Amino acid sequence: MGRACTCKSCLREHSAKMRDLHARHSVPENHSCPICNKNAEELYSPGMGNKTPFRLDHDHETGAFRGFICDSCNTGMGKFRDNVELLKRAITYLTDT
Repeated sequence: MGRACTCKSCLREHSAKMRDLHARHSVPENHSCPICNKNAEELYSPGMGNKTPFRLDHDHETGAFRGFICDSCNTGMGKFRDNVELLKRAITYLTDT
């Protein structure tokens, strides 16, 4: 499930795995993002229609389901490539400056 491959075969495989995860997991009622603690009402913005503000989070190496996080936190995790060491350095940077 690695992110680097963008060939059609890999994209189809990734899409199939994501469809399977979505079929097996749904956003719990009254859910809040486990990272920022915002709920759907706090995250809702006009133009979303009836879409959920939460994204299915999964381990990019194993494909394992981790939970549902908000779009902003999902983007942040993606920018750090789910790399714990990068996140630790970011925390150190923020606390030391």
